[in-house]
Amino acid sequence: MNVVTKIYISLLFCTVSDLVWSWLKHRHGVFEEEGFPGDALYPASFLSGNATSPALNRGCQGKGGGHFCAGADVYNREAPTKQNVLCYGASALETVLADQDFKVGFF
Repeated sequence: MNVVTKIYISLLFCTVSDLVWSWLKHRHGVFEEEGFPGDALYPASFLSGNATSPALNRGCQGKGGGHFCAGADVYNREAPTKQNVLCYGASALETVLADQDFKVGFF
């Protein structure tokens, strides 16, 4: 596989991943799971006790699978992310799975 093909595949994967994430945001009402630098409402870091912690849950710092956390034990519900604030601490995965699309008998 040549370099151009590798770059094309890499860009295609990023585009598909971004498309799926955008669709999930609009269809299921999920939001970003990380904070933003310089944002007062959803900061990139926050104080947790005496330490500064990053406001980051997307992919759970490599502990989960892709955009979603694999389990509740690794998801930081205290991080002031848009997802946590607007969905009362529920992760994006929990929000998607609670949607009517995934209820028994819907399909």
